[in-house]
Amino acid sequence: MNKLIIIATSLFVSFSSFSQILSDEIGSDGGRHIIGEFVNVRSFTDRGAIFHVGLSAMQFGDSSTTFLSIKAVNASPYKVDKDMQLLIKVADGSVITLRASNDYNATVRDIHTIGNTVMSDYSTIVSYCVTESDLVKMTTGVLKIRMEVSGGYFEKEFKKDKIGEVVRSEYPEIKKRLSQKKNFSDNF
Repeated sequence: MNKLIIIATSLFVSFSSFSQILSDEIGSDGGRHIIGEFVNVRSFTDRGAIFHVGLSAMQFGDSSTTFLSIKAVNASPYKVDKDMQLLIKVADGSVITLRASNDYNATVRDIHTIGNTVMSDYSTIVSYCVTESDLVKMTTGVLKIRMEVSGGYFEKEFKKDKIGEVVRSEYPEIKKRLSQKKNFSDNF
């Protein structure tokens, strides 16, 4: 019986702590930056780009902006220009369109040697401004994403709702922290 309680408790703790807030600090620009953990949302059958997803927020005074950030790893170089789109199909079949907040160029992430062949992969983290209503839609489930990149797009369909899980676990904590004022002299 004790073993069953220990197993149930450990499963509950592992599922309830899917992702976490990694940083909540005042930057040199005077703005508050809250950064959530990036979660790998790939499956073993993926071909092409591999995605990691996380939430973040910036706060200046009473104004705040929340971002859905996607780290895409690909075998070929790519770039994402400001205002390129991210399409997100949610559980009810509707599509959310987000736009890249800046220009992003993928850089070499890793170099591998396989036999006599040297291979590398490229990655960048692209931030998309996202509204609270879009985040609420994502909590119902994300079925598919399509990320516009130079010369085409990266696409991923999900069998499990991994992006929705990230939003469900990180957004309430980000929202709570944004409601609590923080300044440079806190915890000094």
